[in-house]
Amino acid sequence: MIKWIRHKKHRLLLGHRRNCFWRDRASCAPYPSDNIKISNSHIFHLVGGIHLGTEALSPLPEYLTKRIKTANAIIIEADITDQIVDFPAPSETKYQHFYDYLDENFNNQLMGKLTELGLEQIHFRNYIPWHLALILQSTQASKLGLCPKFSIDAQVIELARKFSKEIIELEGQLEQLELLKQLPLGGIELLKETLTEWQNNADTLRLILNAWLTGEQIDHVMVDIPEFTQKYLLEQRNQNWAKKLIALPEGNYVVAVGALHLIGPSNLTLAIKTAPAL
Repeated sequence: MIKWIRHKKHRLLLGHRRNCFWRDRASCAPYPSDNIKISNSHIFHLVGGIHLGTEALSPLPEYLTKRIKTANAIIIEADITDQIVDFPAPSETKYQHFYDYLDENFNNQLMGKLTELGLEQIHFRNYIPWHLALILQSTQASKLGLCPKFSIDAQVIELARKFSKEIIELEGQLEQLELLKQLPLGGIELLKETLTEWQNNADTLRLILNAWLTGEQIDHVMVDIPEFTQKYLLEQRNQNWAKKLIALPEGNYVVAVGALHLIGPSNLTLAIKTAPAL
């Protein structure tokens, strides 16, 4: 298990990456965030969270707790505190053809990674590729000492309920499942990306977690977002979310989403600012 550095004098040293993660200094928030005000009618405090966390993330920063307490409503991607969807069951024949798109090198990488993670008992061709990609990603996070219980999402939902705040889902679990089902070729590119970007994904998880633990105002930290993830899991969703957000009644909202949604050229902040007025 990784020992996460909390002291401010310690910094995570990273090489050059493509996309820039920024934070609104004016917000004074000791975590990845941004503030947006639209026509003095909508105030959005965007929180760049992490979907799996460590006990060191609890409790949430006092500043975020106050923002939640004074908000009109709390907005999240999906309520993950209660699993209500069923993933596709493994099948010995249904998903075989998707793996024809993996060459010998990727097949060897996949089998090697399953063995490395102690998942060699999985007959991977029995899983739809995007489901196997999620299994690999969640296992990687678990090996890094992360778990759903201490995610920012779960803690934000818990506080929202404590303060009797309305909780609004941008998607919900069912819509997220449908999004995965619509990925081209069963999500085989997501699986390939999971393998090729393995170290980068681990670095990104460490990076975001470190930002929450140190509480430093980071001007920019470079994060490499893989192309498939950017196109299918971030860009279009950010645009859809922006439309939903500006359609809300006037008010002050805390919007808790994954930190990657606040990064890059198609980030949620920009999507909200450029969304057509209703």
